[in-house]
Amino acid sequence: MHTKKRIHFSKHSKKKKVSLTFFSIGLVVLIALLFVMENPLHIRQSAAATTILWSANHESGTMSDWYVNDCGGEFNSGNGVSSISSDVAHSGKYSAKMTINATGSDTGVRLFRWCESRASDPDLYYSTWYYFPTQVQVTGGWWNIFQFKSKYPGGNDPYWIVNVGNRSNGAMYLYLYDWVHKKSYDQSIASLPVGKWVNLKVFLKRAADTTGQISVWQDGIEIFNIPHVPTVDANAELQWSIDNYANELSPSDVTIYTDDATITTSPTGLNTTPTPEKPSPKPTPDDTADFLKVLKQIMSFF
Repeated sequence: MHTKKRIHFSKHSKKKKVSLTFFSIGLVVLIALLFVMENPLHIRQSAAATTILWSANHESGTMSDWYVNDCGGEFNSGNGVSSISSDVAHSGKYSAKMTINATGSDTGVRLFRWCESRASDPDLYYSTWYYFPTQVQVTGGWWNIFQFKSKYPGGNDPYWIVNVGNRSNGAMYLYLYDWVHKKSYDQSIASLPVGKWVNLKVFLKRAADTTGQISVWQDGIEIFNIPHVPTVDANAELQWSIDNYANELSPSDVTIYTDDATITTSPTGLNTTPTPEKPSPKPTPDDTADFLKVLKQIMSFF
């Protein structure tokens, strides 16, 4: 008569089995982490999608994005002309075209938004892409391409402005100007490219006292960080505009383009130190399939 043999596991073998189980779990977690590190873009994009308060991609073929909810629009002066254009685009087919003829009198295109800046959250990120078709020299006054203004009953005044200047070799670059205190902030980190889209992103902490802050990034690289400063006048509303606004330029007839403007409550694609970002590979459906396939093969060993 045959009897079944009972297999008895020693304490040592049980410990080995438990250790193996923990090892396999740890290995799976490690592989998952490596996958996420190699493919972070889809995670950042899904998180960032929930933070957009307003955007303008101009793909309606009109300037209507700027007028959404009666919270902005085109406010031009002198001979400034703004229009939709298919000349170049950062994404899609259209961008906003801003043209001036700056011969010594103030003239400008200003594309405004203000409702988002009135919101309860005082800490917002303002971003847009610019395209400069040609090299331009600022021969008189200033060249304002991005500004924050204080709006109060009876008028409005600039506060913080991002201007374009020229280096000694003629290259264009961005500098920051505190209009209220007549103070300029210079930088030697980055110059502006010609014939190539460039991103400008600004963080502004809204405050009428020294709890405010303004930080500026060019293509994800921080070029200014000014803490402990006021950013709006007391009892005034904050307004933001993207501009082509100048006094005297050479050549005087200047067109620049802007596209994919956003206002968000959290940063995306930023680097807080002046070192270039390393681009991340864009994940594809094949990446996920490959990961699941490898994971399945590994689990089959346990």
